Amino acid sequence: RIAVFHLTPLVAAGGCGAAVLAAAVVDDEAGSRRALAGSAAALLLVCLGLAGGRQGVQVVVLVGGLALAAVLTVDAAPPEERAAPALLALLGTAGALVGAGALLVGDDRWDLPETGVVSRAAVAVLVGSAALWAVAGTVRSRRPPALLLPGGLVLGLAAAPLRPGADDVALMAAVLAAAAVVAAATAPPPMALGLLALAAGCASPGLTPASRLLAAAAVLIAAADRPLALLAALPAGVALAGGVVDDGGWPATVVAVAGVAVGALLTRRAVGEAGASAPRPVTPGLVPAVAAVTWLVLLPGSWTWTGAELGHYDRGMARGAVAAGVVVAAATVGPRLALRTGPRLGRRPGGRWPR
Repeated sequence: RIAVFHLTPLVAAGGCGAAVLAAAVVDDEAGSRRALAGSAAALLLVCLGLAGGRQGVQVVVLVGGLALAAVLTVDAAPPEERAAPALLALLGTAGALVGAGALLVGDDRWDLPETGVVSRAAVAVLVGSAALWAVAGTVRSRRPPALLLPGGLVLGLAAAPLRPGADDVALMAAVLAAAAVVAAATAPPPMALGLLALAAGCASPGLTPASRLLAAAAVLIAAADRPLALLAALPAGVALAGGVVDDGGWPATVVAVAGVAVGALLTRRAVGEAGASAPRPVTPGLVPAVAAVTWLVLLPGSWTWTGAELGHYDRGMARGAVAAGVVVAAATVGPRLALRTGPRLGRRPGGRWPR
């Protein structure tokens, strides 16, 4: 706690995701370095706005940070690619201003209040603004506007629990789930996973862990930008299945069906891209992204900020990783040993090697 600010695990995770994504963007875009420092400062303002305990501070810092991050990241993109992210970011920032203003008028907070009722329309507007930001950051792969993705996801996942399962918010979940399916077939994978994360956050409190794991997967996949990085969404699928079974409501069921469709479409596209695309060079900024993806796939239960209970998954994945390591070692070391020892066993008594 610092003055009126209280940093939550969700906001801290969003900052870490933005850092990993910024490292990957620097590798691909040499000209974007001039905007990364300012964009990082703007995203810091977004985090402080979400963490603020006073509504006046929240609205000013949050909306100012969103606007500044949008301007700087869009300006760092190539001129021919600025139109779509700029328009989406502008609409998202305007919606965030309206939603945050509605919360300010109602004297509400970013958590479930003990008294009073949060406006469902305000929550729906905030989640919709977050979706626009997520789409603006994923229109192009590994471009400077990608830094809008973590900010949008943190905004949406912070606002969705204010009225989970409410009529307007549940309808928003269905719309976002349908949009995620369309994005899985036509857009980069992080867009589909980001929209699905927001849909899960709106559908039910039981899907909150799955929504956070989906958001983490979306950011890391955007940073790695490799077909194999889609494995980062595997823990989210497990958490989503468990949350749907425990909840049983129609919004959760809609999100589950959309999740199956998104998984099938992304897997099909990843298999095709893995066979057709040439190997990409390994850059320094790719290292933290690959490390984070590996950590998320093998031990998602250690990501306690998500709230997911995946102890059985962790134990099973650890055993599978050990077994895979043994198989790979046997497949690579065994043939080499056979090449070294095989000719000696077949040596003739006279001392000559067989022709």
